[in-house]
Amino acid sequence: MNYMDRYDDVSTLAHELGHALHSQLAAANQPYLTSRYTMLLAEIASTCNEMLLSRYMLDRAASDSERAWLLSELAESVRTTIIRQTMFAEFELRVHELAEAGEPIRPAGQRDLRRPHPRLLRPRLHPGPNDGVEWAYISHFYYKYYVYSYATGSPPASRSPERIAAGEPGAREAYLEMLKGR
Repeated sequence: MNYMDRYDDVSTLAHELGHALHSQLAAANQPYLTSRYTMLLAEIASTCNEMLLSRYMLDRAASDSERAWLLSELAESVRTTIIRQTMFAEFELRVHELAEAGEPIRPAGQRDLRRPHPRLLRPRLHPGPNDGVEWAYISHFYYKYYVYSYATGSPPASRSPERIAAGEPGAREAYLEMLKGR
């Protein structure tokens, strides 16, 4: 990762450390053959770490404008993690369906395939002119159907930091037990 001392870099580091924590706990608490977690769980720890960072930063914001900026970053994270990743998963499914049908997959066609399904957009959320080729720089497309794990991992990951930050008895322990794979 390129670390340039920006909030996005800290957030990315927190995300990747979530993966490291999950992998370490699963490996230390499971037999080698079963220590790899499923794709449905893969993004929970990383997204939880991002949420904990957001909460930490919001609690320490020096001004209303900083708090507003942090909230806008959090809203953008929800958009990119749930809405965009769901759109990516639909795009990936359509590309695989074309390939399985023996249809050619051309760059111009990929731009059209990437157009979001209308049910994923709200009236004021419009795709940008380059959104049709946004898929091209996403390395996760090299892992068959991985992108959906972001959208499926984010909702359960958002509840754990709330419970942990509120000091709910047993919340931290339950979260760590889930990461251990018990």
